[in-house]
Amino acid sequence: MAFGAGTAAKIFVSAATGLDTDLSPYVTKIDMKTSVDEIEVTTLGNTERQYVTGFKSATISGEGVWDPTADNVLFGQRGATANTVRYSPQGTATGKIFYSGAAVLTDYSPPTDVQNAVTFTWAYRVTNGLTRGTH
Repeated sequence: MAFGAGTAAKIFVSAATGLDTDLSPYVTKIDMKTSVDEIEVTTLGNTERQYVTGFKSATISGEGVWDPTADNVLFGQRGATANTVRYSPQGTATGKIFYSGAAVLTDYSPPTDVQNAVTFTWAYRVTNGLTRGTH
C-alpha cells in the first residue's frame, strides 16, 4: 500500500508569466471533486430506470493562509482564460500520482477575521478534461 501524509501534497498553478507557481506553502486544505452526469433514457415498457453517461466535470479548490505571493497569482487570474492546475496529493516524488487540467478560477476570497490569521479560499473549474499521471 502507498499511504501518505497530507503534508506532502502540492498544488501548482500557471502564473501570468506561464511558469508554474507552487502555492503549497500557503495552502492548508485541497479538495478535488469529480463527477459524471447521468442522463435518464427510460422508455415505455421498462421496469427499471435506464441511464447513459453524460458530461464529466471536476473542480479543485482549497483554503490557506493569505500571503502576497499567493494573492498575486490568484488575484491576477480573476476573469482570465484557463490556466494549468496540477495537484499532487502525495507530493512530487518519482512515481507519485498527480491530476492536471486547464482550469478557470471561479472563486477567490481573502476574508479577514479580527481573531484569526488572514486566510483565503479558492476554486478552479477544470474546463478541458482532467488527466491523471505520475511524476
